[in-house]
Amino acid sequence: KFETMQSPADLAREKRLKKFENEPDANSDSMDLDTSESPTLKEPMPPPQTSVATTPPVKPPAPQAAVPAAVPSPSASSPSKHQLYLNSSLQQCLLLTLKKEEARGDIIYVSSLEDEMGGQDLVEDHLDRYIYEILSESSLITHPFKYLLDAHSRCHKESRSGREFVRKPAAAAAEQVARHAALLLTVPDFVPRSEGSVDVLAEALLHAGPYYADRSYFLQCVLACVSEQGAEMVDSVVSPFVDRILTVMKQPAQSTITEDSVNALKVLITTTAFKPAVLSITNRPDFLLPPDVPPPPEHDLAQRMSYFFNQSNRSGPALERNTPMGLLLRPYINLADPSLLQLFSNPSRLTLKDKDAAMNSARAPLLPLRTNQANVVTNLL
Repeated sequence: KFETMQSPADLAREKRLKKFENEPDANSDSMDLDTSESPTLKEPMPPPQTSVATTPPVKPPAPQAAVPAAVPSPSASSPSKHQLYLNSSLQQCLLLTLKKEEARGDIIYVSSLEDEMGGQDLVEDHLDRYIYEILSESSLITHPFKYLLDAHSRCHKESRSGREFVRKPAAAAAEQVARHAALLLTVPDFVPRSEGSVDVLAEALLHAGPYYADRSYFLQCVLACVSEQGAEMVDSVVSPFVDRILTVMKQPAQSTITEDSVNALKVLITTTAFKPAVLSITNRPDFLLPPDVPPPPEHDLAQRMSYFFNQSNRSGPALERNTPMGLLLRPYINLADPSLLQLFSNPSRLTLKDKDAAMNSARAPLLPLRTNQANVVTNLL
């Protein structure tokens, strides 16, 4: 490539050589040219750098970091799976919904919130509003306090055995239910049909059956909420509640060991476990016998007769009949019970082992009774 490309000086030199060769030379014949000794031409110089702009090599673009494919974000109108599950869980706990299409069976549609929250899912932030509105709903068939009692049991169960993201809202719902129950007991006409809440609470505990553990826990939570309002509020709730329990124990049939007498003792155990309630019970006017009155002068026979007649209020039967402690300690074994008499029929035909077995069977109900009595006395102390 360099041989074909010659500089202008080389081209001029070549032309002169050709011209010299063509001119006649006198001495050409005598000249003996030796090609071997002929001067050698200089190697052609490389072509000079021209000002022709050459295209610079194009560098390949630097590799860029791989960008992950954009994941379409869910719109605000499509809730997450957690929110859907939480909505369903709160529906089952509170038996209410804000969507008409989801109202079925025991789940009530809260129509009073239609304009404000209609069609929304249940969330933790508005639990107190949900509960207040459902208590005011005319479609709520059961007593408002009975609804709260059952709802608290469901919420408490969900807060212990539900999924992790549901436990906290369920516990918050249980707390709000207990606070609304305390308001039903302390604020007259808090919601429609709220009268008789104390009786509903007493009946639910006296006939709780296998659900007594849940309902006794509900009583403790409600009393704790009431105590936040002061000792007077505690007394306004505990006093009529204990009256209702003692009314059951004053019945003649409850002087013996029965299911109702045992249940009443269990309710008193739960109540006296709460210290503010103990103060309310021990400050009752009928907790102690009436004070002793000195006898009138001996010469006033009419007053002395009246005095000895009224002294019956300080007797042993009066203690059992009129004071909470007497009613607590009164239940005994009914010796006239036919089933008990059957154990000792034909005693002459019974062996000593049979008689001991019959005696142990008759004394068996005393064990839970004495345990409950001891627990109540311990709580009072």
